Amino acid sequence: MGISNSSLEQTQRVDSIKNLIKTAQNDSALIRLWESWSYIIYQSDPEQDFVLMKKIDSLSSINLKGNLNKTQRAFFTKTMAINFHNIGTYYSDRGNLNMSVKYYYKSLEFRERIGDQKSIASTLNSIGVIHSQQGHYLKAIECFTKSLKISEEIDYQLGIARCFNNLGIIYSDQYDENKAIEYYLKAFTLHQEMDNTSGIIYTLNNIGASYHRLGNFNKALEHYEKSFKIRQELGDKVDIANALMNIGSIHFDKGNLKSAIEKFEESLKLHEEIQDNMGISDNLSNIGKVLLEQRNNQKALEYGKRALRIAKTIGYQEALLESSKLLWTVYKKMGNHRNALAMHELHTQTKDSINSFNNQKALIHSEYKYKYEKEALADSIRYHEEQKRIQLDLDRQRAEASNTKLIGLICLTFTILAGLIVALIVNRKRVQQKNQSNIDQLKLEQRLLLTQMNPHFMFNALNSISAFISKNDTKEAKYFLAKFAKIMRQILEASRKQEITLEDEMAILENYVQLECLRSGMRFDYAFNVSPHLKESLKDFTIPPMLLQPFIENAIKHGLVNAKTRGSLQVSLERLDKDYIGIEIVDNGIGIKKSKELKEKLNLKHKSAAMDITDERLRGYNQSNHLPIEIKIEDLGSEGTSGTKVKVKLPIAA
Repeated sequence: MGISNSSLEQTQRVDSIKNLIKTAQNDSALIRLWESWSYIIYQSDPEQDFVLMKKIDSLSSINLKGNLNKTQRAFFTKTMAINFHNIGTYYSDRGNLNMSVKYYYKSLEFRERIGDQKSIASTLNSIGVIHSQQGHYLKAIECFTKSLKISEEIDYQLGIARCFNNLGIIYSDQYDENKAIEYYLKAFTLHQEMDNTSGIIYTLNNIGASYHRLGNFNKALEHYEKSFKIRQELGDKVDIANALMNIGSIHFDKGNLKSAIEKFEESLKLHEEIQDNMGISDNLSNIGKVLLEQRNNQKALEYGKRALRIAKTIGYQEALLESSKLLWTVYKKMGNHRNALAMHELHTQTKDSINSFNNQKALIHSEYKYKYEKEALADSIRYHEEQKRIQLDLDRQRAEASNTKLIGLICLTFTILAGLIVALIVNRKRVQQKNQSNIDQLKLEQRLLLTQMNPHFMFNALNSISAFISKNDTKEAKYFLAKFAKIMRQILEASRKQEITLEDEMAILENYVQLECLRSGMRFDYAFNVSPHLKESLKDFTIPPMLLQPFIENAIKHGLVNAKTRGSLQVSLERLDKDYIGIEIVDNGIGIKKSKELKEKLNLKHKSAAMDITDERLRGYNQSNHLPIEIKIEDLGSEGTSGTKVKVKLPIAA
C-alpha cells in the first residue's frame, strides 16, 4: 500500500523542521520550531505532540526565571499561556479531567498577565466545559458568564457564539430543550458567518442531542450525521469517535440494535486508539445496554464492570451513573439481588452527587446572574423614565383637581373609604379561611403520619427480622433492619412537609417496594420506569408526600400476594404535555373484582384508612390549586388479563 500525498507532505515538513532545529540560534527560535512541529502532528501523533509540549513548557519556564527584557518576557509568557492550554486540551481529549483543568487554570494565569481578553474568554470557556463534565456546575457557570461578559465588551464574535452554546447547555441542563435549541441555532448562525468549522460541528452535535432528548430521533439523526460528515472530512479521530457514539445511541433508541452495536464498537475502537478513557467508558456502557437488550446478560455484565472500573478511576460522574445503572439492571435480571441493590445504591448516590439540591440552587442563581445584571441597568433606565412620566401625570392631575368642585372630592373620598372597608372585610374573611385550611391540613397530615406508619407493616417487618435471627442469619437480619430503619426515617421526614420532589417520592417508593419484596421472599419482580426526557428532571417537580404509597401497598397486599403466578409491579412516569406528568402503577395480581370477592369470602371487613386519607388530601389539594391531580383506577380483568392499573395525572405547576 502506498503512502498518501498528505502523509508524505507531513513527513517532509517535519524533516525540514528537524533540520532547522539543529541550527536554531536561540531558545525563542527553538520554541517556534517545536510549536510548528507540534501543530503539524497534533492529530496524527498526539504522543509525540505531548513530548514537544513538555519541552516547550520546560524551556519557557527556565527562561522566565532568568533576566529578560520586556519583549523576551512577553514572548515566553505568551508561549506558556498557549502551551498550557494545549496540554489541557491533550488531557481533556484523553478523559483526564483533573489534569486538564489544572493546565487550563495555569494557562488562564499567564493569559491574565498578558491581558489578552480574547484568550482569557476562550480559556474560561474551556475551564467551564471541564467543570461541567466533573459535575461542578457552580464553577462551570461562573466561568461561562465571565467569558460572555468579556466577549460582549470586546465584540468577540467567536466568544459570543461559544457562550450561546453554553447558554444552550444551561437550558438543556434545566430540561428546556426547545430553549436550548434556540440558543444553539444562534451560535450556529454566528459560526456559519465566521466559517468556523469546529463551531459548526459542535453546535450541530448539541442540536442533535437536544432533539434526541425530546424524542425526535429523525431530527437528531439528521444533525448528528451532518456533524459526522464534516468530522470525517477533517479526519479528527476524537470527533469521529464521538459522532459514531451519538449515531449509535439514536439507532439504539429506535430499536435497531445491530446498527447500534456496530457504531458503538467502531467508536470504542477509535477511543481506545487515542486512549480517551471517557469515551471508552461511555461506549462500554452503551455496548452493555445493547447486549442486555439482546438478553446476553453475561456479556453485558463484563462490559458494565469494565465501564464502571474506568469511570471510578478517572472520576467521570456521568459514566459512573450509566455503568452503575447498567449493572443494577443486569444483576436484577440475573437474580443477584444483593449486587443489584449495591449498584442501585451507587447509582442513587452518584445521581444525588450530580444533581444535589445545593448545586442546583447555586446553578440557577449563578446562571442568570449576568443576564440579570445586564437587564437591571435597562430596567433602571426604564424605571426612571416611567417615574418622570408618572410625575408629569400627577402634576397635570393636581392642576385639574384644583378646578374640581368640593362635592366631587367628597364623593371620591367616600368611594375610596367604602372600597377600603369592603376590601378589609373580604381580606379578613380570606385570612380566616386560609388559617382554617392550614389547621385542617396539619390535622390531615398528622392523621396521614399515623396511618402511613402502618402498625401492620411494622409488625410484619419485625417478624421477618425475628425469623432471620431465629435461623442464625444475622447478616440478613442486619441488612433487613437497616433497610427498615431507612424507610421509616424517609417516611417521617416526608410526613413533615406539605410537598416533596417527585425524585424524593420515587426514592421512598423504591425503598418501600424493595423492603416488601425482601419480606415476601422475592415473590414478585418490580421496576420503576422513567421516560428518558423526564428522568433527570424529577427533582424539579413536587407532589404531596406519600400520595402514591397507598396504591402501591394495595397492589402488593391485595393483588400480588394473593396471585398464583409470579408477581410483577411496574411504576412508570412520562411527560404527558406542558401541564401534566403521567404516573402508572400496574400489577399483574388478582385484580379489584377478585380481591373484593376474596375479602367477602373470608369475611374481611377491613377498610383502608390510608386510602380514605388519600381521598381527603386530594380533595383539599384540588380545591386550592387550579390544575387538579387526577387519579383513575382500572381493573385489568376486563382486558382479558389480570391485575390493576392506577393512572395518576400530576400537574407540573399548580
